[in-house]
Amino acid sequence: MAEIVQQVLESSIQELTVLEKYNLFESDEIKAILKKRREFEYRLRKVKKSKDDFLRYITYEESLLKLIRIRREKSGLEIDKNEIEKSVLDRIRNLFEFTINKFKSDIPLWLSYINFNKNQNHFDQVSMLYFRMLQVHNKDWLWLQFAKFEFEERASSETARKVFLRAISFHSDSKQVWHEYFRFELLYCSKIQQRYKILASSNSSELDEKQEHDAIWNGQLACIVYKHAINVFTDFEFASSFIDICNKLSHETTKEVKIFIFDDLKSRFGSCEKYYNALAWDKFNTLGQRVRFGGLTEEEHLKLKQETIAEVVSIFEKACLNFDNAEMWSYYITFRLEDLKNTDDTDSRILKMSEIIFTLDKLWKQNKVAYSIFVEWIMLMYLCNKKELIIIQKIHLLLKEASERWPDNLDAHLFIACIMVKLPDKKISDSIIEKFFHDCLSRKFTKVTEENLDAMMDFWQLYLDWSVQNKLSYSKIIKMVSQLNDVSIYAPRKMSEYFKSKVLAIIFHQFGIKKARSYYQKNKTTSPISRNFSYKMIEIEKHVEEMQEEKTEDFSNSISSAYEDLIHHFGKEDVYVWLDYIRHIMTIDTTKVGALYEKALKSLSSGLCQQFVQQYSLLKSSSIKDLCRQRAQLTGVYRNLQTISQTNLINASSRSLAKTSITRALSSNAHDHSKLWVVEKAVSLGLLAVIPAAFVCQSSALDYALALSLVAHIHWGLEAVVVDYIRPALFGPVIPKAAVGALYLLSIAAVAGLFYLNYSDVGLSTAIRMIAKV
Repeated sequence: MAEIVQQVLESSIQELTVLEKYNLFESDEIKAILKKRREFEYRLRKVKKSKDDFLRYITYEESLLKLIRIRREKSGLEIDKNEIEKSVLDRIRNLFEFTINKFKSDIPLWLSYINFNKNQNHFDQVSMLYFRMLQVHNKDWLWLQFAKFEFEERASSETARKVFLRAISFHSDSKQVWHEYFRFELLYCSKIQQRYKILASSNSSELDEKQEHDAIWNGQLACIVYKHAINVFTDFEFASSFIDICNKLSHETTKEVKIFIFDDLKSRFGSCEKYYNALAWDKFNTLGQRVRFGGLTEEEHLKLKQETIAEVVSIFEKACLNFDNAEMWSYYITFRLEDLKNTDDTDSRILKMSEIIFTLDKLWKQNKVAYSIFVEWIMLMYLCNKKELIIIQKIHLLLKEASERWPDNLDAHLFIACIMVKLPDKKISDSIIEKFFHDCLSRKFTKVTEENLDAMMDFWQLYLDWSVQNKLSYSKIIKMVSQLNDVSIYAPRKMSEYFKSKVLAIIFHQFGIKKARSYYQKNKTTSPISRNFSYKMIEIEKHVEEMQEEKTEDFSNSISSAYEDLIHHFGKEDVYVWLDYIRHIMTIDTTKVGALYEKALKSLSSGLCQQFVQQYSLLKSSSIKDLCRQRAQLTGVYRNLQTISQTNLINASSRSLAKTSITRALSSNAHDHSKLWVVEKAVSLGLLAVIPAAFVCQSSALDYALALSLVAHIHWGLEAVVVDYIRPALFGPVIPKAAVGALYLLSIAAVAGLFYLNYSDVGLSTAIRMIAKV
């Protein structure tokens, strides 16, 4: 590995020499570049290679290239430009190639390599890379990106067309590919037209002849693409989507193409309402095309708009006479409403509004109004005439008839309810609205599924808000809540969780804290158990406590009880539940914080203990800082407090937190650890003299010294291991104490055994010699 890295670095010496020669970098900077490259090269030669290491190396080399160019431009150096930059460019390309060979499945990596070559204006290299990438990743959107590059950046229409044809051969089932190929042919046609107009501007007859006979000029290539596309997808929506593409370009370019498409649509869908809707809207959109690309004056625009709208209305009216059903009338009314929105003149708006309402009245009696049009109709009358009593009564009558006309439509009943609660008509009493809600939610729509979940939640939300606004009695609200609970049992969890806390807040605001507590106690264990429910109760209790002049123990107990419920259900998996509880306890009784901290460490899973300790340390440090600030304010030395380092506070709190039950027990004997460290080092140095002396000069005193020093040295090392790895945070307060105690017993037994060997037998040094001879 080292030889390969050294070879790579030696190959870069020449380029670095050139950089130093032209004073682009100093010698110290050259050394820094070599050092950084050596570091990256070693990372690339690891057994387990990481893509991030490759990307960091590439980013570094790209930044180096930018810096070289900036310094070269500042110094005005133009000579040997290729010699200065070529080696760095080659290095970046080699790194990209090396990375891509290792991680061929990474599409963003391919695109990064392509963008790098685009920025260097190496377009031939970009085309080669697209071909290589598409051999590995045959994605339709990559083919489209390749074709767009060839057409827009390389200005190569022929190559772009070949790319589109290959894309269709692989992805003929992709609508997007067909759309983009069609758009490309239209853009190519527009490009040819603009170019030819400039060249033949002096000869108008030649231009007219070209326009009349040239197939490409008239967009025949786009028509061919359309014909092949509709052979794959035969539905009306796909075929009509090509019209939308045409409307985004100039009318002159797409005129012949749109005629061809509509002829095809008429032959295949002439008996369909959608065809006439598309035909009418195309007439209207053509107006927008001419305005965008035609340069019309304001008077011409106004006149053309009036003529176009009249023509569109005529098409719709003829279609409505032919079909005369709800679908066709819905298309017609939708256009009239859109035209009404775009009308600025007040008189014209009133006239058009009257025509629309008259038409809808007639259609409503004939049962030819779709639900979507009904909504627009009601909103139009409500927003424009909500202060007129006759209109309000008419809306009320229409809502009643609509509930009978669409008895199984949940969205329709929700819309009716929204309008009913907003109508200012006094004839609509609360009992009528309440009966409507009750009939809808108790009889018609009782089952909640994933499909109607949002609508049912909105319906119940509206019911609850209306009940609170109209101050229904406690018995009615409890009955409504009971009904809601029955529905929520079989409803998705999202609905149940939301309304449990919502109902709790309503009961508190309407009937007070006692009713809220009663509801909470009754429902805190019912499924689904939610954090939001307990937190809402805590929020209510704190709000009531703040409103009281004297704080009582009752509120503190209620808040603590709610936190205990949270701990019981979520204490094993949620760190922040514990932190919120500790934060609350700190405001009441700080002596209980330690016990709660130990309880959290026992309850949380091992993977969350470290996160809890870190968050608790920050919480403790902030509380210490607040306490110091309060004391400083009382003693008049608040300015001195500002000089205290926040880092020191955090370290101090962390050190106090890091004391486990074992270290606290050891520190209670008031040991001087600095002196103990000196003794340990002295014993370690003494062993260097005692061990050889015991073997050279046989003496019982040296044997006793050897035995004692060896056991002490080993004991201190093992004690450090036990304290570091058998921590209370992982094993609780009992096991670490037992481990330290067992270590002391083992060390005492070892000393006693070696002393017995020295006193009753040959001695420690002699015994070691005898073992060595064996």
